[in-house]
Amino acid sequence: MQELAAGGIPVEIVEDLRGLADHLMQDDTAVALLDAQALGVPADAAVDAIKNQFPEVRLLVAGHAAEQNMLASRIASQKVFRFVHKPASTQRLRLFVDAATSQLAERQAGPAPLPSAGASGATPPQGSSSMLPILAGVAGVVVLAVGGWLMMRKEEAPAAPAPPVVAESAPQETSPEVTALLQRAAEALAAGRLVGADGSSAAELYREALRLDAGNASAKEGFDSAIDRALTGAERSLLNGRLEEARVTAEMVRLIVPDNSRLAFLYTQIERELARISADASQRQALEARQAQIRAAVAAVEDRIAQGALIDPPTDNAVTRFREAQNIGGGDPMVRTARDAVVAALLTAADRELSADRPTAARRFVEAAGTVNSSAPGLDFARRRIDEALIQQAALSTAVVSIPVPPPAAPPAAAPATAPAPAASAGDAPASGSAAAPKPAESGPVSASTLRVVRRVAPEYPQFALDSGVSGWVEMEFSVAKDGSVRDVKVIESEPGRTFDAAAVAAMRRYRYEPVIRDGEPVEVRARLRMRFTPQEGR
Repeated sequence: MQELAAGGIPVEIVEDLRGLADHLMQDDTAVALLDAQALGVPADAAVDAIKNQFPEVRLLVAGHAAEQNMLASRIASQKVFRFVHKPASTQRLRLFVDAATSQLAERQAGPAPLPSAGASGATPPQGSSSMLPILAGVAGVVVLAVGGWLMMRKEEAPAAPAPPVVAESAPQETSPEVTALLQRAAEALAAGRLVGADGSSAAELYREALRLDAGNASAKEGFDSAIDRALTGAERSLLNGRLEEARVTAEMVRLIVPDNSRLAFLYTQIERELARISADASQRQALEARQAQIRAAVAAVEDRIAQGALIDPPTDNAVTRFREAQNIGGGDPMVRTARDAVVAALLTAADRELSADRPTAARRFVEAAGTVNSSAPGLDFARRRIDEALIQQAALSTAVVSIPVPPPAAPPAAAPATAPAPAASAGDAPASGSAAAPKPAESGPVSASTLRVVRRVAPEYPQFALDSGVSGWVEMEFSVAKDGSVRDVKVIESEPGRTFDAAAVAAMRRYRYEPVIRDGEPVEVRARLRMRFTPQEGR
């Protein structure tokens, strides 16, 4: 290939398989020549991965008889255009490359031959091959040698099209909750806590920030960086012989981004290394001993689940036993199965506590499940149920009933009367909000301030908003029934959006008003109220 490059074909170095993939996505490439001994993964897996993603690339593979046998079916199906036996002469390699590029050139050229990248009629430089005009009309040649990927491309590639101009949108204000998550994620990233399953790793925190704010650029960049660094660390561990460390990291990444293409290559390398280790007798004995430890640890987890000792006692329960199993073999399938069983048992226990109206106890089980697998299905749903139950419970415990005291009866008039006037009562007083209540306009609800409150309920301040010092308000419409109860509560507007909605609606449903009397009969009215939340008052 050095001789071909000296003959006038431009050459560029690309570091690894991922670099090749990046280059193939950015630039048109005609032919890739892979040195099977330098791939680091089985040649058949590399060929399948490249052809599945880039079917138009012509693949040449250089290797020995073993690699040729491995690729026999792919050579027959033309996934591998030609197999080059090593060592290969410059002339033979030139013929293969020329054949591959000529085939693509004929497909792309059309009725007239394509001009070279230079001026019309330009001749190739001294010593260059006749394939240079062809390469000017197609894309180039990619070669993997022991020293890295060598890429042969057109001598003068057309300038890349200018990126489309996109009108800049006004920056959106990041919510305090997302800001706090980004801060925690940045700290985890700096501390090297890249991936995990307990909700405290950088990738998990950035993912949570993206769930709340899908367009947040910082969260996207941080998430990609955490996954990239984790995979790089796993690859380095594998190269340094720390197989279990690589397996554990790969498993944590799989929980977060199971369809990552780079992860698929890593698992292939791990399985290949496991096969090599299994072939060694001494390594096999150590592996069997480790498997026995894993089986014993998993059996202890299952025993604690059967006993119902999920989170108590503190030092000997299903969660602590799972931690021990995870430390022995975090990437083992038995440990993964045990993890799913622990999470399922914890969520079942939480559901049981919620059914018994014990949301605080339910929260202990759900938070424990989050430390075992922060990506577990059903975790977010269980947390929402607990939050709603706690709001309802707090509303009931903090309800304040305010019953107005009727004013004293007026002294009798001096003039004689045919019948004494009865003393005024709460229901007769014009200020009571019943008979004297203003008639609502036909176009909308009345203001709640015109109605007389019988029972007022303090809303539960969301803890995360209280901790962050966030204030706001929720404007609601609701119906006051003929008996004074509140129903059909609807949020019209709120600030910040959805932060206080659940707490406000839960409190509003517990309110009670004096019935509105119109023409001597109780009537149902529609009213509007704005409920304010200030962290200084905690309500």
